[in-house]
Amino acid sequence: MSSGPGDTLSQEEIDALLASLPAGGEGEAPVAAKPEPQLSYRAYDFRRPDKFSKEQIRALRMMHEDMGRRMALALSAYLRTTVETTLADIDQGTYATFLSQTTGLAVYNLVSMKPLHGQMILEISGALADVMIDRLLGGPGRVWEQRREFTDLELSLLQGAVSHILESLAEAWAAVLPVTPHVEETLLNLYFVQLGLLSDAMVWIVFEVRVGEANGHLRLGLPYSLLKPVSDKLSPQAWIAGAEAAAESAQSEDIANLIHHLQEVPVDVVAVLGEVETTFEEINALKPGDLIPLDAPANRDIKVLVEGVHRFWARPGTRGTRLAVEITRVVSQEDAPRAALAEPGAQHGRVKALDKYLKEMEGGV
Repeated sequence: MSSGPGDTLSQEEIDALLASLPAGGEGEAPVAAKPEPQLSYRAYDFRRPDKFSKEQIRALRMMHEDMGRRMALALSAYLRTTVETTLADIDQGTYATFLSQTTGLAVYNLVSMKPLHGQMILEISGALADVMIDRLLGGPGRVWEQRREFTDLELSLLQGAVSHILESLAEAWAAVLPVTPHVEETLLNLYFVQLGLLSDAMVWIVFEVRVGEANGHLRLGLPYSLLKPVSDKLSPQAWIAGAEAAAESAQSEDIANLIHHLQEVPVDVVAVLGEVETTFEEINALKPGDLIPLDAPANRDIKVLVEGVHRFWARPGTRGTRLAVEITRVVSQEDAPRAALAEPGAQHGRVKALDKYLKEMEGGV
């Protein structure tokens, strides 16, 4: 194909020339096509939103397993029978799913968790409520044969058991956040209360409870809006660390309470001016004006007994118009065994034990 200087190429000739060129142009290797990026995605069901990670669910499981152990002890003492609890299930989903799992007659308590905002649901199955009420009324703890709604009197009796359950909940939660659970309302039909939208996320925890020979279940419903402020603390490590700190704090508080109450316990304090050995005949012959010489000189400290145990030395005297003693020193640990041997009215068994102790001490020296 040839053309003169003034000739122009037709469109067909231009297309033929372009088709004969390499893909990357003359003298260039063809450019490889770029691979399409691989998109990473995961399936998400908007009807079943997951708001909590596996670690957070694990922390909730650990917390409420602890609650189950505490609840079993509290209810055993309250109902005066053996109570066993097992955390049977923990799951999350929508409020609608939580409602759909409500079967049969049950007692629903709407519980506030101050300082958290919102409410949770404490569901007690009808069978478990029957057993608790029967035990509280003096029965063996059996499930009623005919199902019926609970009366106001029966619901008020059940609130005592609910209080013990909520105390166990508060103790288990103390490692994450100190809360004060309080029953705001008790219902027999949960559909009359709307805690949130049907599509709102919830976590529910199911306990299997065995009271004596009867079984029932207890379920907690925790909305996401209630747990959201403490979601960053919901980890197994944080809960374990908080549980240890809470245990130490509780131990310190118990010691402080013990010391406080011990200070109010009345004790007998006796100041012994002196002792004397005599016979019944000499005592029977005493008459007004007779003198009884004691074994303690007038200028020597006397013993002060606390509940019959020699604890102090003191100097007798007066304060105003009343007799008094002035504490001069405290009986040391080394003096205590020997002082106890000299106590008037000491029991024979205690004297023998102290005598053995002294001999062992002297043998060791």
